[in-house]
Amino acid sequence: MLTTIIRGVIRFKAMILFLVIIATLFSLYFIRSAPLDAIPDIADAQVVLYVKWDRSPELIENEVAKPVIQGLLGSPGIKSVRATSSLGFSFIYIVLEDENRREAIRQLVLDKINAIRHQLPEDANIKLAPNASSMGWFYQYALVDKNKTHDLRELRLLNESFIKTKLQAITGIAEVATVGGLERKVVLKIFPPLLEQAGITLHKIESSLKTLFQQVGGRTIELTNRDYHLRATADIEDLNSIEHLVVSRSTDGQVTLLKDIGYLQVDYDIRRGIADLDGAGEVVGAIVIMEQEKNVISVSERLKEKLQEIQSELPDGIVIVTTYDRSSLIWATLKNFSTALIYELLVVTLVIIWALRNGRAAVAPVIIILLGCLYTVMSLSFIGQTINLLSLAGLAIAIGEMADATIVIVENCTTELVRKGKNTALTYGEKLEIIIVSISRMMRPLLFSL
Repeated sequence: MLTTIIRGVIRFKAMILFLVIIATLFSLYFIRSAPLDAIPDIADAQVVLYVKWDRSPELIENEVAKPVIQGLLGSPGIKSVRATSSLGFSFIYIVLEDENRREAIRQLVLDKINAIRHQLPEDANIKLAPNASSMGWFYQYALVDKNKTHDLRELRLLNESFIKTKLQAITGIAEVATVGGLERKVVLKIFPPLLEQAGITLHKIESSLKTLFQQVGGRTIELTNRDYHLRATADIEDLNSIEHLVVSRSTDGQVTLLKDIGYLQVDYDIRRGIADLDGAGEVVGAIVIMEQEKNVISVSERLKEKLQEIQSELPDGIVIVTTYDRSSLIWATLKNFSTALIYELLVVTLVIIWALRNGRAAVAPVIIILLGCLYTVMSLSFIGQTINLLSLAGLAIAIGEMADATIVIVENCTTELVRKGKNTALTYGEKLEIIIVSISRMMRPLLFSL
């Protein structure tokens, strides 16, 4: 059977050559557009819901996570739903049956949440997480103040209000998460006697502030022996305008302002971690997350161009320092693979020339190795996989197998041609028959050994 296949290939060599040329051209085309990455994205196609509610994990699980899961189970396109709850927040993971319907499922999830919103706590904040996976972390930078003229609060505010806004507008960027620094808070300290005199409840004050502050759930109110604290994240900078907020109005038209029952104080949120750069001290940085199924190289290029543009607009002394860049790892991997491929081609050529004393015999192994690499790129593109560190490592191993098999066949064909043509001159047909028999003789053991 193998001999029949080999004879058929040689018989229709023009057609085989045409197919090889077409496949090579397709492979060269796919190389230009093939997605590159350092590691394969093995995460499930999923949609993530982020729940923020300052309660215990048990309460979040029972009051929020379970109703949401029950509302989503059985929905079309959803394979499974699972949740993890911690103190103050929870993540609900919705695994999809078909990754191509991601946008449709995201809209379906939003519709389901809106339908069951009345069953959930009013102050529980539920939102869709960015369209990203655990493998989307591809870039990280730090803001370094060379002149030491800006504190951590100012650096974090600069990143949140200026840099982050510009970066998230880039196509392919899912999220920019700030790391380190001090997050500004505004604390309203209320005196109980004044509150009682005005006949106002804490709930009334909280309701009045909802249009000016983002809710902070269960941490909103703190009770002390002397006063009440109302803590929230401010959206505006002018504290005077907040102090003149009308809290209540009496029947005779007299208004009670916020400053009549307490005062505002700038504070900072509880810190759960810091960012340090090279042991030189605290800095403010950010982690850039890429959307799923995006090309790391193209997104990185757009990101770096935008960072250069932003750098020219930053205050004097503040520098954006890259602390992690996956694209550099990708290019380093490709460079090492290309170098190893060149060395292997060179060694195969020299060994064949030295052992067989025939330079033309080295052409076949070199062509087989190069075509094997090209066709691998085409195959990966067809099945939607990226060219990454693991696929290149597997290809590097396969190159050795391809080279070994090709060298064995070339050596056997050359030996048989020399042995049978030692005493008599061989015709073209005789040489072709010797090559067919030699290849057929070695194909079976080679196929089983590989």
